[in-house]
Amino acid sequence: MPFSCKYCGKQFCSEHRLPESHNCERADLIEEEKKRAAQSIDETQYVTPQPQSVPTQGGRTSDIPEGAEIYQERYDPETGDTIVQYYMPTVQKPDKPLLGITSGKELGHLLIGIILMFQSVFLMFVISFMDYLHKFPRIYILITLLGGLITIGFIGHELSHKFTSLRLDYWAEFRLEKTYALLTAVLPWFVMPGAVQVGSSRASKDEMGKVALAGP
Repeated sequence: MPFSCKYCGKQFCSEHRLPESHNCERADLIEEEKKRAAQSIDETQYVTPQPQSVPTQGGRTSDIPEGAEIYQERYDPETGDTIVQYYMPTVQKPDKPLLGITSGKELGHLLIGIILMFQSVFLMFVISFMDYLHKFPRIYILITLLGGLITIGFIGHELSHKFTSLRLDYWAEFRLEKTYALLTAVLPWFVMPGAVQVGSSRASKDEMGKVALAGP
């Protein structure tokens, strides 16, 4: 069965199918592809993937799922293929972002997060002041105000992460974490229903550090 060289287009037997085995006349294309692969590796050496975005062996470029982000490319001289490593972002920028900065899904997660956060903080203060509530019912007003302020502070903190990431040109959205959201719903002293997730693996360590440190 003849093999066709992807560079010169000629057909060869299995023994001479590789470019170096038949002294391929399009050596310039081979060198150019190697340089592109090496450049890609250099550009990603400082990549810090998100915990959910461990690179996966992707095979040929045509096999990469839609929406995947290229992590690294490596030329395989034995097969003539380019091995691609990719990962699926935890959040993806929608085709038409709302106001250019968010999505309907993020707004839904934020709304649920706000409700869970306020509920948890409110119950925490109610339990703390249980002995005084029957004597001073106006404490409920104070508790409501404190719950609102703490909830606003939490959301502001998370949005600071988000907008810092957007300024660095990396899409990011707030997402509920199932386990944390459940704990926030049932434990009054647990107040972290979710967090902002950055939808890119190409951010450098310095950039991810800026995103992590953002927020009052």
